[in-house]
Amino acid sequence: TNQRVDDVCCNAAMNACGRAGQWQWSLWFLRSFADKSLQLDVISCNTAVSACQKAGQWLVALRILGGMPRMTLPPNEITYSAAISTCEEACRNHLPTQLSSLDPHSAVETYFLQQVP
Repeated sequence: TNQRVDDVCCNAAMNACGRAGQWQWSLWFLRSFADKSLQLDVISCNTAVSACQKAGQWLVALRILGGMPRMTLPPNEITYSAAISTCEEACRNHLPTQLSSLDPHSAVETYFLQQVP
């Protein structure tokens, strides 16, 4: 049906945006599903999370993951894997830089004190 073709085309466009590093456009397509009465599915969310992963946008990826149950879309192993990889990459890229500038004896203490609201 035309509905399914539109869904597939939108997912393909999201994927192309993610591969090109244009994660914002991938999210625009994700939001446009509701505006255009398209069928949002787990594949669409996985594509958006993967686009965020490629761009290092771990917080956005986790927001998508967290919003899926509210959309009655249960995350699957692909969703979790992409979200975990995004967080892993963020920690690998940013935490060492932050910790290297701290006194090694107070690094852990300083880190935890920053987490307290």
